[in-house]
Amino acid sequence: MRKNEEFQRVKILKKEYTQLKEAERNVESAKIYKRIQAFKLIYKKWRYSAIADFLSVAKNTISEWVKIYQQDGIDALITLKYKGGQPKLNKKQLLELKEEARKGNFNVAKDVQHYIKTKWDIKYNLSHIQLLSKKKLQLSFKKTRLIPNNPPNEEKQKEVIRKIKEHLHNRNTLVLFFDPCHLQHTVVNARMWQPKGEKGTIKIKSNSKKKRINILGALDLKNFSIITTLTEKKCSTERIVEFIQKIKKKYPDQDIVIILDNAQYNHANYTTVYAELSGIELFFLPPYSPNLNIIERLWKFSKKKLVHNVYYEKFEQFNDKVCEFFDNLDKYQKELKCILNEKFQIIHTD
Repeated sequence: MRKNEEFQRVKILKKEYTQLKEAERNVESAKIYKRIQAFKLIYKKWRYSAIADFLSVAKNTISEWVKIYQQDGIDALITLKYKGGQPKLNKKQLLELKEEARKGNFNVAKDVQHYIKTKWDIKYNLSHIQLLSKKKLQLSFKKTRLIPNNPPNEEKQKEVIRKIKEHLHNRNTLVLFFDPCHLQHTVVNARMWQPKGEKGTIKIKSNSKKKRINILGALDLKNFSIITTLTEKKCSTERIVEFIQKIKKKYPDQDIVIILDNAQYNHANYTTVYAELSGIELFFLPPYSPNLNIIERLWKFSKKKLVHNVYYEKFEQFNDKVCEFFDNLDKYQKELKCILNEKFQIIHTD
């Protein structure tokens, strides 16, 4: 191997060089022509990096051509539709790997590599494992999705959805989806498009003091509007009653149904009695069913816009940005219409 050479060199025999020259006379494919030129230059002892530069191809491309030659010789190299060597894993083994992936047994590519080596004594390098996972196993490297620990059964969820839609379709009733949201003054580092490699990774400052804003929100799905209260105070029964007063003041003559979860301050006697005296119906969702409260989607969207990869040096800047966001939801109407709708997700309990 030459100094700084990236790939194991191969030796081209004189008869193979002659075969390349003969193939060159009749070649029609530009791809095959480049392969022939590359191997003629290898015969003349050019470095692979110099060949890649001369032919305007990636060094990895030269590496792949060398692998084809090493596995099946010159004939395979000058065949355009060459499919490579036979896969090391059979269909049964691939199905087993898929099943293991469904069970969540592969956190990283090394786990797949280790399983194959331990179970079948077959060795793959990590780059092949990644290709195998994507193409053969149809896997995707992505985040898992958290679901509630003990959600209601599917029939119960469907029944609740039916009742919610009955309220939504009643023209004489204002339906509000209520829930508090807690936005912390800290950056959430999330995925984004950025240059490859460690040097290309964008660096974002983090906040040392983690104050937070508590947002009480009630979403009107029909009119695509929201009532909010932003405060640094903790959510309590008093805060909830004050918020109900705010709702009643805005809609004094409306029949109102508020859809909310089973948090203690929502169920408190002070809250339920005040709502009843105000002529407001509280529709309590089953425990562990955030999928049935549409405002949860808005909270998720707001966090992406406000804290994902965004740094605010001062809490006041953060507070102003949060206020600006909720005062100008119309700006995001096109995006929000795709998520704030009557399509409910059912959490499968099996």
